Amino acid sequence: MKYPHLKLQDEFVYSEIFDWNVYNVIPEEITGKNILDIGGHFGMFDLYCNDLNAKQIITVEANPNNFVKLLQNTKDIACYKAINAAVTNNTGDFITIEDKGCQSRINQGNITISTISLTDIISWFPVNEDIVLKMDIEGAEYDIFLKSPSFIFQRFKTIYIEIHDESVAGPGKHIDLLHQYIQNLGFIVKWQGSFFAKDPNGNTTNHTNIAVYKYERI
Repeated sequence: MKYPHLKLQDEFVYSEIFDWNVYNVIPEEITGKNILDIGGHFGMFDLYCNDLNAKQIITVEANPNNFVKLLQNTKDIACYKAINAAVTNNTGDFITIEDKGCQSRINQGNITISTISLTDIISWFPVNEDIVLKMDIEGAEYDIFLKSPSFIFQRFKTIYIEIHDESVAGPGKHIDLLHQYIQNLGFIVKWQGSFFAKDPNGNTTNHTNIAVYKYERI
């Protein structure tokens, strides 16, 4: 087992990344590529990408308690930048989040954090190089995609994303809405998976209010 200490920190997220490969990552999608991880949690996906010899990794994690563990776990990754902020369509605002580990949601709770725009983050990558995007941000994905300038998404070659329905994202936020919007941006679906959760008896079940997709730019 790689990184046994990570499994102790969060067994479920560890299993998602290292055992189940929930995003259906193929090594050639990562090797030598620039990675943007929005919703970095404890840095497990970043370590996974580093093992596949990613060129550069930039990760953004809003929860300050998660961020401390992320820094500890990723301290040996070269060419790595970590930002403690929430990604929105504006830089320099302040919002609140709740502290629920891998399920922290923005505009809830009482932890105040700053924001950064997707446009500003992308400016830190080499101008003429593609980026691989991984996004898992508990419903905030809608505002990022729908309110950011559409042209910046052409910087992404591959997108791995969890899309949440309105039970998490809020009224009117439907998985098919964002799924179709991403395709309209010029992406095709390369893989559709399932999000797994534990039922009250501890069994792993398919969680139908979250969809997992891998997209590739046409």
